[in-house]
Amino acid sequence: METKTVYVIILNLNHLDDLKETISSFKCQDYPELYLIVVDNNSTDDSVDWLNMNHPEIVVIVNKSNLGWAGGNNVGIKYALEQNADYLLLANNDLFFDDETIVSELINTTVKHSKIIIGPKQNYFFHPDKIYTSGWIVLRNSKVEFNSIRANFELEKIQSGMNIVDYVPGSFVLFNSKLIDDIGLIDEDFYLYGEDADFSLKAWQNGYFSVVDNRFTILHKVSTTAGKKSRIKSYYKTRNIWLLLRKNYMISNNVSFFKRKAIFSFVKNIIYNLFNCEFNLLKANIIGFYHGAVIKEYGKYY
Repeated sequence: METKTVYVIILNLNHLDDLKETISSFKCQDYPELYLIVVDNNSTDDSVDWLNMNHPEIVVIVNKSNLGWAGGNNVGIKYALEQNADYLLLANNDLFFDDETIVSELINTTVKHSKIIIGPKQNYFFHPDKIYTSGWIVLRNSKVEFNSIRANFELEKIQSGMNIVDYVPGSFVLFNSKLIDDIGLIDEDFYLYGEDADFSLKAWQNGYFSVVDNRFTILHKVSTTAGKKSRIKSYYKTRNIWLLLRKNYMISNNVSFFKRKAIFSFVKNIIYNLFNCEFNLLKANIIGFYHGAVIKEYGKYY
């Protein structure tokens, strides 16, 4: 049986030391047809020079500006499709894992279930025993499910040890390249944050499903590029929840409930930032809410 090709698209913006660890992790994988692409979003450190000098086998695509997570990954996806990639794996530049079988095992699952989007469990790099995510649910609530397709999905379709989720985090996500033919590229209106959720929700509406395989764990440094507390992160997360709800309202039984939940979350952030004198974050939250919920303005802002 012919081994399918897997193209790993690593999105990079500075943080060379993190990138080195990520590349080392993928280089240790036992999957034979694994090809690495680094899409650089106009780094100002030595990332590109180091790659060209130390890893000539890796395809390096340098963007003239920072295209964000969506735009940067789309550049890599287009290149991989030109090479007739069978599978695409999107990865952040701040990952580490020493299990050499992760890619091959995830591929084995995708062979059994062709319409699957899959990733491993993620723990915090600096706290390896603490779970960062085993998949995300949109605006989690115990009584109301935003994704009504997932809520009615048959659990028996996949093996035990896996979580069915609304979306697999874009920091490590694997899928059949045919998915792009079915739903298109990642929506660049998001720029940062929420685009992986939108991508998976659109896939759910086209017969795909998203799972996290808890048998495998990677370590993730989390927000090394945007920063854990930054106006960029505050702005896009606040703004993009409205774009996400607006684009995917048709798979929710009660979208108004989730709009109220988003407003409640926004108010909580405002109060928190006021109490902690985080005025830059406060301003970013307010502008993000105004752009996302009021005037519906999207694209790059910060």
